[in-house]
Amino acid sequence: MNRNERRLGSDLARVDTHVIRPHEYDEIPELSDTDFGRGIVHEGGLPVRRGRPKLGAPKQQVTLRLDRDVVEQFRATGKGWQSRINAALRKSLSGRSHHDCTYRAIFSISGRMVAATAASVIGPMNL
Repeated sequence: MNRNERRLGSDLARVDTHVIRPHEYDEIPELSDTDFGRGIVHEGGLPVRRGRPKLGAPKQQVTLRLDRDVVEQFRATGKGWQSRINAALRKSLSGRSHHDCTYRAIFSISGRMVAATAASVIGPMNL
């Protein structure tokens, strides 16, 4: 323990032993709910941020049915396989307008070509 730590420890011991008297409560302003709402928790002089940082463009969780062999092939590529599916779909959409109702994506997985088609709720269009 260095000299500063000993000095701080003795100050804390003195503060801990102090008993607040009724007249000292008059000096303390009462805090409202808005005061607590504006409060920021600090640890070590830095604000504590809870949870993961917000993404600039957050992804949307969806339920999607894919052929079993397609999923197995992507999973076989290892960690990040879902991101690779997203990248393959994004690549297949590049250059298309948002008015196209049917998209056909062709992926190369381990040298094997795999095709997938996604149609909107209004039905497929001939492209």
